[in-house]
Amino acid sequence: MRSLLIFALPTLVSNIFQQLYNTADVMIVGHFLGPDAWAAVGASSSIFDLVIGFALGVGNDMGGCYCMLLWCAKI
Repeated sequence: MRSLLIFALPTLVSNIFQQLYNTADVMIVGHFLGPDAWAAVGASSSIFDLVIGFALGVGNDMGGCYCMLLWCAKI
């Protein structure tokens, strides 16, 4: 279980920072552009989170796969 948590930690930290970025984005847009733009950014942020989460997950997992390939090539 510990190794799984260590493996998932970069993805978790990346998602937390991405959520903070989206929160700041919604606050700034809502303050300067009004409620309609605020609603549009809020509605599209969940789709954006899905795409970013998928890309970060694939990117983090491919690093592990690449290391395994390099390790197997040395054996």
